[in-house]
Amino acid sequence: MTGVKSIIKFLKQKAAPLCLSAVLAGALLAGCGNEPLSDAFDTVETSAKYGIGSSEAVDIVKPYSDGLVVTSGDAVENSSIDTSQSEASLLFDIDTGDILLSHNIMQQVYPASTTKIMTALVVLENVDNLDDTLTVSSNAVNLPSGSSVAYLQEGDVVTVRDALYGLLLNSGNDAAIALAEYVSGSVDSFVQLMNQEAQSLGATHTHYVNSSGLHDDNHYTTAYDTYLIFNAAIQNDTFLQIASTPTYTATYTHADGSAASEEYVTTDEFLDGTYDAPTGITLLAGKTGTTTEAGCCLVLLSKGADGNRYISVVMDSPSKEELYPFMSTILSLEK
Repeated sequence: MTGVKSIIKFLKQKAAPLCLSAVLAGALLAGCGNEPLSDAFDTVETSAKYGIGSSEAVDIVKPYSDGLVVTSGDAVENSSIDTSQSEASLLFDIDTGDILLSHNIMQQVYPASTTKIMTALVVLENVDNLDDTLTVSSNAVNLPSGSSVAYLQEGDVVTVRDALYGLLLNSGNDAAIALAEYVSGSVDSFVQLMNQEAQSLGATHTHYVNSSGLHDDNHYTTAYDTYLIFNAAIQNDTFLQIASTPTYTATYTHADGSAASEEYVTTDEFLDGTYDAPTGITLLAGKTGTTTEAGCCLVLLSKGADGNRYISVVMDSPSKEELYPFMSTILSLEK
């Protein structure tokens, strides 16, 4: 089974979370001869039998769904929640795997700037030193009117770290493009990495065409895929630190060599104190997204009174004035 790792990588990219463990088990059986395994993931007793080295076996046997909330997408409603206030919503206890709310979570929606969760994840996976600097291109600042920005200018020299703060706090589309160009040379090449990462995470109903979340009919996701992507992102300590920060002062250099600074303030109105979380709930991190087509979107990591961590997602709420009270009602379901 010298090619097992390649098989596993392929299956992770091509199979959806619900069925991948079963597919993986079948692939292992098919590749190991006719004798069935009593437990396809029990390498202690089978690794020697099938010629799998112990270190390789550890890579193979961890089920793809391990640590994930796996669902068929069936509705899990609560009488206290008026789910008509958004197109799709969910609340998952990510420590127990319990589903407290599930509404239209497999329905295609537009992600708006929640896209930047994936943008940040791909940057963090591909940049070793966040203190490396990038130079902002003219393309990065050539944005549609009304775009959210990190106030970067052409020729600015900024660290990757500070650009990430501008990306996740200010939701800067200029930072999204500058980071994509730094990592891959072009936004199109970077988007290929985003789509590959989505597939590898099992977010198989997600497709990106840009790094910012600006609307495109072919740029879409689901609430469940958004959970998968956010859940992966919060495993990264740097992402978690940035996405939990209310304000941050970035320092950088203009093209003429003069010093510049900018204070970034989170667009998450729970984290900036505009809205209070329900009693006993601690907000840990979040990302917003808003376009005309996507409506108002919000993804949160929180801690319940029981100490468990929860991920909540609301996609396509009509307005901020409806989004935050609706999310508060969802958060109140935490134990």
